Amino acid sequence: MKLSVIIITHNEEQNIARALASVAFADEVIVVDSFSTDKTLEICSKFSAQVIQNEFEGYGQQKNFAQNKATGDWILYVDADEVVSVELADNILSTIKEKEGTKQNVYEMNRLNFYCGKPIYHGGWYPDYVVRLAKKNMAKWTQPNVHEKLLPLTNQKPGRIYGDLKHYTFKNILSQVERNMRYAGLGANDFILKKGRKPYLLEVIVRPVGKFLECYFFKGGYLDGFFGFVIAVNSFYSMFIKYVLAKSSDDINKSPKSQ
Repeated sequence: MKLSVIIITHNEEQNIARALASVAFADEVIVVDSFSTDKTLEICSKFSAQVIQNEFEGYGQQKNFAQNKATGDWILYVDADEVVSVELADNILSTIKEKEGTKQNVYEMNRLNFYCGKPIYHGGWYPDYVVRLAKKNMAKWTQPNVHEKLLPLTNQKPGRIYGDLKHYTFKNILSQVERNMRYAGLGANDFILKKGRKPYLLEVIVRPVGKFLECYFFKGGYLDGFFGFVIAVNSFYSMFIKYVLAKSSDDINKSPKSQ
């Protein structure tokens, strides 16, 4: 059984080499790049990856475009800031071999998130199961503005593969603040589209506070020390901005889709 790996990129020079090195076990690696202006393409050329340029229209759209280019029987989806651990790689290969000819089409795996270089085990960040392995043409990415998901094309429950998918999500606190601001605008658009209305004032007040309490207290974020507190506060602020932008909907129409 042939395994393809898909990675989408845009200006990922700080991450892409690490990701590509971790998927060297695959039969095919496809990088779909949305016209990077840094050294991403130069780095990709040093690995046996096929690079395809495609204009970015959204995260789910880009990944669906990429999977149509894959030739493998199975497709593993990896983000540029992720690393497939040795244990996970071994289990993926053994699973594909053992499950050949069975009806299981999709698998989830646990993502271990790192914050400022530190693994985070609480606050809802761990375990973080994500569906990332699927037989070709048996799953498709949703296409919201943000937080896309890989969904099976049947009602089948995903199987599970053990081993961590390491996610180096934020190299510093500022990078989280910047991404939260960007995602808040995209999430505000999604709120309007899904609900068909602006949020109520009570939602603007209560939802962010509830998010902080959930992350820091109910899901044990305080056990991660200082970074656990920072993550919870950023979660509060991101949700607050999302609801504020959705409430003042003239602003969200100006929020571009970006990576």
